[in-house]
Amino acid sequence: MSAADSGSSTGPGAGTPGPDDPAALVEDINRTRAELGDTVEALVAKVDVKAQAKQRVAEVSTQAKEKLQTMKQGLAGPASQLTGTAEQARQAAAANGKTMLGAGASGGQTVQRAAQRAAQAVGRHRVPVAAATATVAAALVGWLVVRRRRR
Repeated sequence: MSAADSGSSTGPGAGTPGPDDPAALVEDINRTRAELGDTVEALVAKVDVKAQAKQRVAEVSTQAKEKLQTMKQGLAGPASQLTGTAEQARQAAAANGKTMLGAGASGGQTVQRAAQRAAQAVGRHRVPVAAATATVAAALVGWLVVRRRRR
């Protein structure tokens, strides 16, 4: 009995069924086909640049949406402060009987002070406002890129 007949060789055919067992050969062929199919699919996925780009755009879009949501939550407090400041300015202008359109010298100063307070509030929260602006800009750019590629 030779090493090839016993199935104990260490060469490329090691562990493969002998030529006398047709069912084992069919099973081996089917397994090899499945492995080859998996290998081909993996190679196609590596060279499919369009699919990779779409996947990357989806990932970046998801990250941008998550970051935007975080920024929205972080800016809720400063936004309410700004709303309060604007409301105070409106009430002060209304109390003086002045509106922005019909404001005299003192009304203009009241509006100017309110604008200064609002600018100071934004200045105190410069980093969150800048981060939110950058996130919105990144989301817009990502959306435009995806939209343009679909055409």
